[in-house]
Amino acid sequence: MSSNEEDAKTLEVLYKRRGYFDAKRDELLQQFKQTDTHAQLLEMIKSIVDEIVQTKPELLLKNKGQLAALIEGIILRQNSAAHESSLTNFGIDVSKLSNHDNYDVYQLFEKQVKSSTEGSEELRNSLIQTLHTLRREKLPDLT
Repeated sequence: MSSNEEDAKTLEVLYKRRGYFDAKRDELLQQFKQTDTHAQLLEMIKSIVDEIVQTKPELLLKNKGQLAALIEGIILRQNSAAHESSLTNFGIDVSKLSNHDNYDVYQLFEKQVKSSTEGSEELRNSLIQTLHTLRREKLPDLT
């Protein structure tokens, strides 16, 4: 590995170890929570959950972790062939549900994340400034 590659890897490790990555992620999440897309996503998820619970109310008696995993799986597999079978496996009558392909939660979230990060001069400048600071400190955390 070249010296530049080692320096880059070291900076990456320091960036994460010192909590800069988590702090930036939290900052972006807080910014996201202020957008209309966040409210729209919450409404979509609420609609999906309400409809599933109306179709099979006994799901509310399941362990919260199991129910959350079921809902997450349903949302993540919305546009896949596994979507209908995952619902059927939990005893949900798919014919009683509206077309959830209209609720493309993941796609909406991904679009928002990309629009707030890709090409963002503010994010780029913040990262560069932090990495320059770490480089100037000459990497004392890895000794």
